[in-house]
Amino acid sequence: MLNLRQIHRVVHCHDWVDLDEWVAGIEGLADLSDDELEEVERMSRVLPADAARQC
Repeated sequence: MLNLRQIHRVVHCHDWVDLDEWVAGIEGLADLSDDELEEVERMSRVLPADAARQC
């Protein structure tokens, strides 16, 4: 199972190694709590200068 940062990288940064990792990232969203979903969304709202480090 992917952690929150990995799910963020796959879903928001569109950065995955292969199709299986993309599928795991999308499937991982279904298992997240509301708080975890908010955390993934918060990661996508970083300042542009920090965006490269987040992805």
